[in-house]
Amino acid sequence: MTLTTLQAGRAIAAIAVVFFHANSFFIPERLYAGQGVSPAINAGYAGVEYFFVLSGFIMMLVHQRDMDRPDRVAPFLWKRIIRIYPFYWVVLFALIGAYFVMPTMGPENARDPLMLISSALLIPNGEGFIVVAAWTLSHEMLFYLLFSTTMLNRVAGALILSAWAMAIIFAAAVPDVPFPISFLLSPYNLLFLFGIGSAYLFGRLPAALGGMLAVVGLVTFPAIAIADVTGMWTPSFLIRTVVLGISGAALVTGLTNLESKGYLRAPAWLVFLGDASYAIYIVHSAALAALCVVVLRLGLNQAVPAGVMLVAISLAATLAGIIAHVLIEKPLLAMLRPARMARAEAMPA
Repeated sequence: MTLTTLQAGRAIAAIAVVFFHANSFFIPERLYAGQGVSPAINAGYAGVEYFFVLSGFIMMLVHQRDMDRPDRVAPFLWKRIIRIYPFYWVVLFALIGAYFVMPTMGPENARDPLMLISSALLIPNGEGFIVVAAWTLSHEMLFYLLFSTTMLNRVAGALILSAWAMAIIFAAAVPDVPFPISFLLSPYNLLFLFGIGSAYLFGRLPAALGGMLAVVGLVTFPAIAIADVTGMWTPSFLIRTVVLGISGAALVTGLTNLESKGYLRAPAWLVFLGDASYAIYIVHSAALAALCVVVLRLGLNQAVPAGVMLVAISLAATLAGIIAHVLIEKPLLAMLRPARMARAEAMPA
């Protein structure tokens, strides 16, 4: 069973991140000399938080029957590797090739061997990766590793995840936590655990309660992010992440419970965009950078208002991700996944 509301959520989250990066960086820093369109658009950053909640939900929902089954650890991790790395490598090595040909286009450390290795393996380095959005993938892989302990032993795995959550909360009270502890105990990692909690409620709530949670999540999740980026609310990193995690989990819980009872289904075009969301997410920064080069060379930023340009380059970058999904990602996954594995994994992360 594919939950269409989850795929719709992926689509909206990915496109929100595209608009966020276009509005917060490419429009003011590349095209319009400090002129942004609206601070509220920067609330699209919360698409990442929503992705993390979804990942926790899906891992728990799909793999709860694999708990206490050590033989499932290797297949689980292999499926995660197949899902994350191959398409990412295609984009990464394409960028590396472009940066070697045009050195001024890329960051200064794009040709550093240690950065190349770190980026290729998604090993956190405290500086970021060549593919800018890939920092989230290192959090995903950390979560997959820790979640897999529940397959070795359900109780031990639950204790490890609980201890991880407590350590994250305590670390948030410590100023200037050094790397790599700051990565291992980042508040971002709590979001996966909110998703796990949401999965426990899947299909178990009455439709009325599911509907209420969906409405609460739909209203509060964007409202929290908008209040944050506009300065109406200035919480700590931990508090902001926890509140977004609770709101995101309420939204996921509500939508999936409504769908499980037949009250809700996302349209096919949103499901398709959800399928393409990973490609959109990985490709969009490079696509935006390339689009800015074209815009500057044609002088379009002198003739087109910033708001119109924001929409145009964001949609074009999204389209680039969709094309990459259809032409590269889907065939690559079909080639790497055995048919029975593809059928068994009804909701890919």
